[in-house]
Amino acid sequence: MAGGFAEVGALLLLVTPSDSPRLGDLIDQVDGAVLVKDPEIPKAPSSLVLARVATPTPTLKIPLHRMGERAAGWKQRASAWKQRTSAWKQRRWFYPAIGGFTVLVIAALGLALLLPRLGRTRRVARATAVAAPTPPPPRPPPETLYIAPPANANDSSSAATFSVELFTANTAEGANLFVRKNGAALPAAAVSPVPIDPDRTIWFKVTAGAYTRRYQADSLLLVLRNSTVLADSGGTVTRTPLALLVDSVPTQGGIVDAVRAAVQKYEARGLPIYALMQNDGGARLYAGAFARADQSAELIRTLRGAGLKPVLVYRTGSTP
Repeated sequence: MAGGFAEVGALLLLVTPSDSPRLGDLIDQVDGAVLVKDPEIPKAPSSLVLARVATPTPTLKIPLHRMGERAAGWKQRASAWKQRTSAWKQRRWFYPAIGGFTVLVIAALGLALLLPRLGRTRRVARATAVAAPTPPPPRPPPETLYIAPPANANDSSSAATFSVELFTANTAEGANLFVRKNGAALPAAAVSPVPIDPDRTIWFKVTAGAYTRRYQADSLLLVLRNSTVLADSGGTVTRTPLALLVDSVPTQGGIVDAVRAAVQKYEARGLPIYALMQNDGGARLYAGAFARADQSAELIRTLRGAGLKPVLVYRTGSTP
């Protein structure tokens, strides 16, 4: 705005308080300042002061020689700019042509340098290309084993359903070690390999007791907690009416010794077997204790591998 006024020789007066921010920058863009009442400019002490007026007066005359000089300078610069603009209009085609030619030269040089490198890159890529990794074959579904229904369905109402779950191990060795360590205190101790997830991860549950009434299992749990077998809150009463019938001992004199000998025969082969006495005076030898028929599949496979012919049944009888 100040340049425009100076170019046409007009007078521009800007009125502002002496304490305005950046007042010094404003004064530098015009010819100077005229102070009214104030002796100095606090915000711009080094700015050019054209005049000082103690009080406003209608007869004030301000020297304008600096304004005239600056207006003449602006006129000279404006004239030079007009001349340069006219020359540019006359030769305005020249500079774009030079620029376009320069761009073409640079593009040609860049393309000449890039093509050999691109060819080498493709050759290296072909030489070092590695076949995409093939996904692993689908995991086969868990092997299933047909489980026949319990052979003695008529005994379901009199089955020895209740037992005490004592311990769960992730290996058969751990479960069998627990049974050997505490076997004297564990009636009808059973080790049952049971799948615990859809992938049929096998864990080994240790149970004890085989009772037709829950209070009988509760009594065993209390005894085991009062001893050193279980902690104060360890163990739980569970329903396991099913088992695998492995063998039997007929009624005879000295049945207890005969049953003990039969169980020890299987234990010597590493097979955890337990006996339940029957109403006829004989005994049945069982393996495992299960809540559902499908849980017995792993133990059936193991016993068949040992040459036995296990049969899923409702377990009956009582501990010797």
